[in-house]
Amino acid sequence: MSDPEHARLLLEMAGKDFRAMRGMTDAEIFADSIFSFHAQQTVEKVLKAWCSWMGIAYPRTHDIERLFQLLEESGVQVPAGFTSLTGLTDLA
Repeated sequence: MSDPEHARLLLEMAGKDFRAMRGMTDAEIFADSIFSFHAQQTVEKVLKAWCSWMGIAYPRTHDIERLFQLLEESGVQVPAGFTSLTGLTDLA
């Protein structure tokens, strides 16, 4: 069953990670690994929100590729360029 409220909460959390990234553009202050962690978290939360919106159950995971697979297995056509984000999983 679709869960729009859960999806909304996840998108709010993803927005916080994204805003944090925007504040971390000075590489002399913030390590790449810290910036990348927030990038991974943003994408993960957006994908989980998408799953919630579509009524797709997802496991407790940081695996972005798995989240894309769940969407595709449920008939969602994920834009081709998005799958390049799977490399962020290693940064979780």
